[in-house]
Amino acid sequence: MTEAASQNPVHAAALRRMTPEDRDWVVDRHGALYSDLFGWGEDFRAVVAAICDEFLLRPDSEDERGWIAEIAGRPAGCIAMCRRSDEEAQLRLLIVDESARGRGVGRLLVERCVGHARRRGYKRMVLWTNAELTGARRLYASAGFRPVEAEVVEQFGSRWVSEIWRLEF
Repeated sequence: MTEAASQNPVHAAALRRMTPEDRDWVVDRHGALYSDLFGWGEDFRAVVAAICDEFLLRPDSEDERGWIAEIAGRPAGCIAMCRRSDEEAQLRLLIVDESARGRGVGRLLVERCVGHARRRGYKRMVLWTNAELTGARRLYASAGFRPVEAEVVEQFGSRWVSEIWRLEF
């Protein structure tokens, strides 16, 4: 079942549950974007693939969930909510395809993920991001997340600022 994001066909997006069949699209989109932006290669793709495999191979659970946003029946973005503890969920795998940016897809995905975490009774959500992803950071801030930790790291063949953001419910 899908849910329309808007009645305006220019902005229309629908959300559906992420399935194992979505794995390759999720890995490919992350790999392509982060390769273009930061030159990250197979090491990063392997991390995304491992996250997908871990998440998608778990038994179906209301405490964890992934969504794919579709526009005109084609994947346009994704997000996942993963359980870290009884009190904490993690927002993971957010990406919006370049062709769908500026159409509210990212906001729709984040709102659904955060709303689901609240309904499941988590007390907070955390996420990990790159400080250079200014659009994503604005989206996270508008959803109530705040940066709580930043660290310069050398990972995936480059030096960058890793950030942890938190949202208390």
